[in-house]
Amino acid sequence: MIIRDQAIEPRFDARPAWWIFRELARRLGVGQYFDFDGIEDIWRYQLEGTDVDLQTLRAKGMVSLAAKPLLWDRAEGLKFKTASGKIEFVSPVLAAAGLPACLAPYQAPAELAPGQFRLVFGRPAFHNHAHTMNNPLLNELMSENSLWMHPEPAAALGLGEGDMVEVTTDQARQTGRLTLTPWIHPEAVFLYHGFGRSVPWQTRAYGKGMADHRLQTGLLHAYDPAGGGNNLTECVVRVARA
Repeated sequence: MIIRDQAIEPRFDARPAWWIFRELARRLGVGQYFDFDGIEDIWRYQLEGTDVDLQTLRAKGMVSLAAKPLLWDRAEGLKFKTASGKIEFVSPVLAAAGLPACLAPYQAPAELAPGQFRLVFGRPAFHNHAHTMNNPLLNELMSENSLWMHPEPAAALGLGEGDMVEVTTDQARQTGRLTLTPWIHPEAVFLYHGFGRSVPWQTRAYGKGMADHRLQTGLLHAYDPAGGGNNLTECVVRVARA
């Protein structure tokens, strides 16, 4: 277990996420589900049953939960927390929840029209998700993103390295520079997440790069009902010269 504590006091009227969730719950009349007064109350709750107290964790920064690594014996075989103790391709747990009990049959993705691509995204090592683009030191390391594309479809569209391109869906539009790379599928394009900020007070990051999440229109309700994961890489975009 690792503790990640506050390093400096926040500026202006900023509030941490736990405080925002707690206050929303209290003001909506469901505060009993967020019955804590501070982050340390949450940490103490998380540490219950671990034989580690908050004072020890804070002093050490990191505490191992095992004296040595837990390794499975190949001869004995793996054991899973399922009714059968095995990997279950047909799950009675899913069936009891009213969900399909087995793997869904394969469905081929829809074919793409010329100039269309499947948008995938990732995060750079320089930034923490989408929180640090305006940080002066990290912004200096990476201040904006570009659209990655395979050289072959780029050539077919008359696009070259460093060209300004428009990435569009039926409801959204982003503009930025193009980066060519052979290390991407020809039917896909790629963006680093967190750029294209629209808040003017983020003076370093404002308007720089492209916001992948603004292109993921219509996918809010496209999710896995069992695991809850959104199908964000099912986004299809069009690319053209800006």
